Amino acid sequence: RAAIFYEPSNAKAYFGLGLAYNKLGWTEDETAAYQNAVKADPQMAAAWQNLAQIYMTQKQYAPAAAAYQYVVDLDPSADVYYNLGVAYSAQTQYEQAENYYFKALELKPDHPAAHNNLAITLYMLKKYELSLQHAKTAKQLGFDVSDDLLKQLYKLTDVNVENQN
Repeated sequence: RAAIFYEPSNAKAYFGLGLAYNKLGWTEDETAAYQNAVKADPQMAAAWQNLAQIYMTQKQYAPAAAAYQYVVDLDPSADVYYNLGVAYSAQTQYEQAENYYFKALELKPDHPAAHNNLAITLYMLKKYELSLQHAKTAKQLGFDVSDDLLKQLYKLTDVNVENQN
């Protein structure tokens, strides 16, 4: 706080304060600290990421998606694309979610959660064959894919039982 008092535009000081508030469990103060950090330095990807995670925890998916979009623009990674997909899925914006899950898989083809969430998203978009492919891949990568989803996809795609693996 002293650093901020003497240098109110110090983004790193706000970021550090946000981390401290996180450890104390002071979410409102943590949020404000990260918001001040990105006001002071809009290029601070870590502050945007932490802010997005807070919004996701609070089920504020639109602000989370907006914050993750800044992170994608500044420091793209498979996990950031995946998180952006989750934020859009939670808002039932499946076309956008599909796009970001695919981008996550471009960077990290063996991302089991991205395959699983993409399978669910594709199911919601009625793209059943592609959904089944990603569900099977997620399962092969060790993800606990919903048996109900798999059964429904096998039924919808007329895949024989012997071809289910």
